[in-house]
Amino acid sequence: MIGTKAMASAKPDGYTIGQIPISVTRFSQLGTLQLDPLKDFTYLARTSGQTFGIAAPADSRFKSLQEVVAFAKANPGKVTYAHAGIGGATHVGMEEFALAAGIQFNHVPYKGGAEALQAVLGGHVDLLADSSSWAPHVEAGKLKLLATWGERRTARFKDAPTLKELGYNVVVDAPNGIGAPKGLDPAITKKLRDAFRVAVASPEFKQVADKIDAPVLYLDGPDYEKYVASVYQKETALIEKLKLKELMKS
Repeated sequence: MIGTKAMASAKPDGYTIGQIPISVTRFSQLGTLQLDPLKDFTYLARTSGQTFGIAAPADSRFKSLQEVVAFAKANPGKVTYAHAGIGGATHVGMEEFALAAGIQFNHVPYKGGAEALQAVLGGHVDLLADSSSWAPHVEAGKLKLLATWGERRTARFKDAPTLKELGYNVVVDAPNGIGAPKGLDPAITKKLRDAFRVAVASPEFKQVADKIDAPVLYLDGPDYEKYVASVYQKETALIEKLKLKELMKS
């Protein structure tokens, strides 16, 4: 967020560009980020997303997400999950899933994914909702992956179902993209858009993305801008539905 803010107020000369996490659409509306993503950027390319998932300790009583849902229905607010902070993708994604499943969780916010992961590994919290911090621990057999949140199953963890195929219409892949300050010369904008189109299509990029379980989700600048505007609208409704502004204050 700090980097995005600095980039938005930089000189629009094409020499300062930066990553735009899609959460700017939420944090700008929640007031934790003082900028307008609909007006303050020149969008260059959407690049890749993240693999989010719900993991439980290997010895957890929950062997599947269906078991979590059944238990949570019978015991509202009893199932706890760790996440990386109120209003972030993992918190909002998990609450969106809870709404779709008609259940109620007890969310436990931490200062980032690393702390949330330790809490679950230490057995203090039932579930972890995070991007792939769980991956090495799932491979080592310390955690089990109950579901992932993308459009389709992830190649490295193909046994884990998606929320969508389990019947919950929730997809969270939190794409990142590249932008520049608003007011960039169209000729420079074109040059940068062309460069990112080539870069994202390169085998080197795909290799790095695969290593961190990041699905490549390329969109050219104008399409990326439209995508951000549609997410912004969706976030407006979600913030209201989940009463996020009130949660931020509490």
